[in-house]
Amino acid sequence: MQEVKAHSLLNKAPLLTRVVGRLFDDEPITASQPAVRLLNPQSADQRQRFIQTAIQRHYTVFLQLIPASEAGRVENVRGQIKPLQAGRYLVTTPHAGYMVRFDQVRYIAHLD
Repeated sequence: MQEVKAHSLLNKAPLLTRVVGRLFDDEPITASQPAVRLLNPQSADQRQRFIQTAIQRHYTVFLQLIPASEAGRVENVRGQIKPLQAGRYLVTTPHAGYMVRFDQVRYIAHLD
């Protein structure tokens, strides 16, 4: 094991304080992902009809989902959509599943 000299550790104290301090901040740590470009929202009627068609024909779809709360962020998702109870839908992708309400679907398109 390597021996660490006390003065070396004290010289790094401000850096350690900044790095470790960020872990305990109330501010969320965000990854440096580019912002999602918002697409023009589709009418509710158009979205509802296309969702029904996508479910019946088992389309792979692209969806732009708006967050359920102010803490969330807009997500672009590609996958299969299936109906659930109470006006909710399950969008399954190879890596995740999203349970969404109709009002969270901003845009939907056919990918196949």
